Amino acid sequence: MHDVSEGGVKRALLEVTSANDCRIDVDSALIEYADGAEALDLDVLRAPTYGALIVVVDPDNSARVQDVCSELDVPASDAGVVSEGEGLYIDDERVQVGHRMAIDEVYGSFRKER
Repeated sequence: MHDVSEGGVKRALLEVTSANDCRIDVDSALIEYADGAEALDLDVLRAPTYGALIVVVDPDNSARVQDVCSELDVPASDAGVVSEGEGLYIDDERVQVGHRMAIDEVYGSFRKER
């Protein structure tokens, strides 16, 4: 599991591929977006998405995870495949960098330094 906050879905998935030395292929048409998100004039997969998670499961367990989410009234999408290789591909296009959006950078600028 990985949270989808700063940097959105793209950055979170890039982090998963990097940490696990794998390739992820995503079909963005299979992602369930929040109401109105697709109408925005921006790359919604880069938008900060607080409270959302990326969950990587064995393909044999995908349906069960979706069933549990449905029972809990939690939206879930099975939108990708993890395989050997490297990199993130969304709609067959390689994603190189997970830039943060301006609103995400504003939020990040108010965090306390540790």
